Formats: sequence, structure tokens, C-alpha cells
Amino acid sequence: MSPRTTGLLALVALVLGAFVVFYELGGEGEREAARDEAKRIHPGIEAEEITSVALVTRDGQPARFERSEGRWRMVEPFEDEADGRALDAIAFALADLPCAGRVDGASSLDPFGLGDTARVVRFQVGSGAARRMFGLRIGGATPVGGNLYLSRLDDDEVVYAERYRLNALDKELADLRERQILDFDTDDVRSLRVAWTDDDGPVDLELVRVDEPSRAAGDDAAGATTSWRIHAPFGAPADEETVEALLADLAFLRASGFVDASDPAARAAIRDPLIVVTIGLAGREVPLRLAIGGLYADGRLVEGPGGRLRTVAAERIDDVPRTLAAYRERTVSRFDLAEAFRVTLELRADPEAAGGPAPGDASPMRVVAELGGTGWARVDGGPALDPDRFSDFVRDLAGLRAADVFADGLGGAELESLGL
Repeated sequence: MSPRTTGLLALVALVLGAFVVFYELGGEGEREAARDEAKRIHPGIEAEEITSVALVTRDGQPARFERSEGRWRMVEPFEDEADGRALDAIAFALADLPCAGRVDGASSLDPFGLGDTARVVRFQVGSGAARRMFGLRIGGATPVGGNLYLSRLDDDEVVYAERYRLNALDKELADLRERQILDFDTDDVRSLRVAWTDDDGPVDLELVRVDEPSRAAGDDAAGATTSWRIHAPFGAPADEETVEALLADLAFLRASGFVDASDPAARAAIRDPLIVVTIGLAGREVPLRLAIGGLYADGRLVEGPGGRLRTVAAERIDDVPRTLAAYRERTVSRFDLAEAFRVTLELRADPEAAGGPAPGDASPMRVVAELGGTGWARVDGGPALDPDRFSDFVRDLAGLRAADVFADGLGGAELESLGL
């Protein structure tokens, strides 16, 4: 065979190979997508297009939900916030539900549980003049295979689908309601008020977030940091960890139950709240308010924005600090443990101990220790240290916090009387 003929054959093989790659293999994804679309019980619908869903919940409650501006709300049997994730899962299940098989020659829907006893789910796509209505009947289980019989409301064709694909529709009404008590971003909080009553009477604590200019070392660009301060009933730095932890707990607070009827027991439980929390947010004129009342049903009753009554686990509320000292800055010492390499201690004998020296007579014992390759060791020639215990001691010093605030300032005599 001549080289020219060989070259022509190679070129033809190359062209055929390219055809197979680009027209056969390259189009396989599109053909697979087309096959999947053909299997869908409601083809041509995307979950994001569904704007309304009506169904009977597992506990027998007729309910209807509507989506507006990306948020779901329950409009029947009463108006309330809906769980967006749960409703998104329902919308996805309805839009993407694939048919696992069809029943040919079905003369009636009743033998498949698709007659009057069927569960019916109705949903709307779009809104206004462009809206379209769809519906799905859910019947009994197939004899084998773990499937459920289904049919669309607009025809009597009987199909079946895998049961697990309909799990999102098998919920009680409480599972579809919004359990989040307060909807806010902790970074948007500008003020926080916590009111309670202790043995000395009512306490109304007000904290504010303060923006403070800062400049990084070696950087000419000015930045800003935020800190919390107590504004009332006195002015003082606030404990950042306590405030941030409380805000995080409130942001993640979830209802354990719902109270829809204003029955006397519920009103009595919330009439005189144990704690009232008010959160001021940037860009929002009306602050969020949460009132925490007494025990009710399965937990402690709370009243959130809009007067909505919920119950929450009692232990979640017990974690809310109710002492002024808990909100005050209580850091005694703080440093980076990795940077600690030398510690100097001056130890005095306790004059209150039996046989101890008289005040003013005790000479301090000086201990100087440094961190080396084998751990902490004395460098002043004194008795050896236990390196592990001394390491624990330094670790405690790195983040030492007070349990309470005894006084904001004392004179010399008072400090002397306290051994300070």
C-alpha cells in the first residue's frame, strides 16, 4: 500500500473517530437527560416554579402553603411561617418525581387506592394569568417492590413510583411549620436588652455594640473592631463570650411545640415573663422581642415576634444568664499560650493559716521558671518543679476568668485586708 493511500485511510479513521466522540458520546448526556425527563410524572416543571402546595398532612390536617419572594408561608389552616427546607423538599419531590412503571389497561382507579380514599396533593406553578394547576393522587402500595400507585388529577393513567421519593409529603403539620423562634443574623445585632427579676427586684440590662477603629501593625489601612459594652444600669465593658454565646443560642433556638389557642393556661404562663430579651438590628426599626414564661405542655412557653406562642425545651432557657456579673468583662489574664516562655512568681505564706506569719512579716518566695526542651523548669536554682503541673498552671493563667466582680475599685487598706 502506498504511503498516500495509508495517509488517506488514517485521515478517514480520524474523521470517523471524531464523529463517534462528538456526535455519539458527546450527545449521550443530552439523551440521558431526555430519558429522565420522559420518566417524570409532571414533565417540564422545575421545583423553583412551584408557588403553592395544598395537601392533607399525616395527622389529617388540610393545609396549604404559598411561596412569595423565596419564602414559604402557611395560609391554611391558619397563617404562620412555614419551614422553608421542608416545603422546598416537597416542591422538589413533586417536580422531579419519576415514574417507575405503568399499569396498562386499568379500567378503574379504586383497586389501586386512587379513588375517593386517595391522598390528593395539589400544587400551582407560576402566578397570575400564567399560573398552571397540577395535582397528584397517592394510592396504595404495589404487591411487590415497595412502590406506591399514583395518578395525575388530569387523567386516569395509573403509574407507580418508589415509596421513598414521596417521604417529603408524609409529614405532620408541625413538621411543616417554622420552628425557628427568632430570625436574625448575629452580625446585624446592634443592641441587646435582657430583663429579669432577682431577689433585689427587677433588673433591666442594656448592652450596645460599639465600633472601635483599629490599625493593624505595619498596615496603613485603618480597620474597625466591635466590642460590647454595658450601657445600663451602669457603664462597663461587657463579657464578649457571654454576649456572643447568648446571641448564638437565641439565633438557633427552635420550638419543641406550637400553641395556637390563647387558652387561660397559656396566657397565665406568659403573663409575667421570667425573662424578656429585646434585640435591636441594623436596618430594622422594630426590634425583635422574646418573652420567656413559665412551664407549659412539653417545655417552657415563649412568645416571639407577632405574638406567636411556642414551647421550647426548658434546659435551653436555663442557660440564659440572669446575673449582672455574668455579663461583665471578667478576664483576669489573657495571653497566647504558645508565646509564654518565662514565668516569675512571688509567693507569700497565708497569714490566716495556723502558725502563719503576722501581716507584714512574711517575705515572698520568688520562683522563676522557663520553658525549655524538656518542659518547664526553674532557672533560679530553687527546688525542681513538676513540669506537668506547672504547664497546667500556665495554661490556666492564659485564660483566667473571674467568677464574679467583687468591687470596681478599692483603697490600699481594703486591698491589704484582702491580701491584695
